[in-house]
Amino acid sequence: MTHPIDQTLSAHAAHAAHAARAAQNVFTQIKTIDPLQQSSWQGKIFLTFDLDWAPDYVLAHVLDILEHRTIKATLFVTHRTPLLERMRANPHLELGIHPNFNPLLYGKPSMASDIPGVVDYFLDIVPEALSVRSHSLVQSSGVMETYHQKGIKFDCNHFIPYQSGLNMKPWPHWFKGLTKVPFCWEDDIHILYDRQMSPQWVSDLTAAPGLKVLNFHPVHVYLNSAVLDNYHNYRNRQPKTETEAQQFVNKEYGTRNFLLDVIAANGD
Repeated sequence: MTHPIDQTLSAHAAHAAHAARAAQNVFTQIKTIDPLQQSSWQGKIFLTFDLDWAPDYVLAHVLDILEHRTIKATLFVTHRTPLLERMRANPHLELGIHPNFNPLLYGKPSMASDIPGVVDYFLDIVPEALSVRSHSLVQSSGVMETYHQKGIKFDCNHFIPYQSGLNMKPWPHWFKGLTKVPFCWEDDIHILYDRQMSPQWVSDLTAAPGLKVLNFHPVHVYLNSAVLDNYHNYRNRQPKTETEAQQFVNKEYGTRNFLLDVIAANGD
């Protein structure tokens, strides 16, 4: 005879397995998009993360969330870290690049002296990358041509807020083989619009028509940002350890809660 506790545990395990299967059907990676096949993106949610040179304890926090729930996502990488091995070992994670062209624009080149050099710098970190979102969303025809020449297939540099009401879709670029993939939500932009982090936005966002690409920053997930004050204080102090960083973590509803609610709303 099966013990009642065992039955309860089995029920929980079955529910968790069902949720994981459902999440795998909804969440997927940017590199799976075919602009000519609506089924490759309609009804899907694309979670993306701009790593933005976050320390390893911040990155590990986000990886724990994704791995525990078996979530597919795309990570736009900015730097070398031992955690790259952990990311590559997870077949549910796609690694793209997040090149920083700002030093070139400001006349203070650091990693390279031209656009192709900057792209090469980041491709040296993630040579397998097929997707890109540049830091500060920098783009131009010259940048796009470089991506095309370097084998990049997906550019995610167009931000169009979902509240615009547009039925967003990916579209083929004039450089054959390159696809433009707009995104409709970003954590810090949501805050800059003076919108409160709330579960209500989860239902509104997931009910919106068209392509759904969401962008998070690991540091805002870790800090659970609801306003940017705690992030600015964190950045000014630059804590070296997780213990030091804990004082800046928001205890109310914030970005981390929003991410978890997006996952929960589409994994059950």
